[in-house]
Amino acid sequence: MEGTHLKQLKEFPSGSYAGLVADDLGRVDDRPPLVLLHGTTFDRQMWRPALIELETIDPGRRALALDLPGHGQSPDLPSYTIPALVERIHEAVTEACLKDPVVVGHSGAAGTATVYATQHSTRGVVSVEGTLRVGGFAAMVQSLEPVLRGTGFDEAWGRISAGAFRLDQVAPEVRDVVLAMTNPRQEIVLGYWQDLFDRTP
Repeated sequence: MEGTHLKQLKEFPSGSYAGLVADDLGRVDDRPPLVLLHGTTFDRQMWRPALIELETIDPGRRALALDLPGHGQSPDLPSYTIPALVERIHEAVTEACLKDPVVVGHSGAAGTATVYATQHSTRGVVSVEGTLRVGGFAAMVQSLEPVLRGTGFDEAWGRISAGAFRLDQVAPEVRDVVLAMTNPRQEIVLGYWQDLFDRTP
């Protein structure tokens, strides 16, 4: 991908909306804008290869890739409940002057994107490697809660990454990219998973 478009997007245009740092590309026109939400432990940079490809196939399309709270360059929050995240994302969408976006959620953010669409006007929702069927995952996380909250967090995260995220089943070069793009901070992971600890699926 060392073509013209990669050179054009070497420095991604960025901004900050409602306190969330974002890569902000394209222009407002009659095409629905895209709002890209990364999964837990990732940040907006994970979308950059897709944004480069988007610029190739749909030049100038407005796309906003957000760093969710506690990720990338966006500040931490005292609470990471889904309602709090949805409202912060909506504030960012409003401040960026995006109307009826297509909201794309990766992994854990797939649920957040879906909840967003139930509460705010959208043109669609896309789930990437995410599901609303969280029963099995919630049970596993709940069983590991004492370890996740203690000094064994890194080991537990490694087991979750290998098992639940199935990193052991992908090609080594893909696994290396995923591991290089993640930053599992204990307090952030626990904050985002608090609903899984407190509530039933």
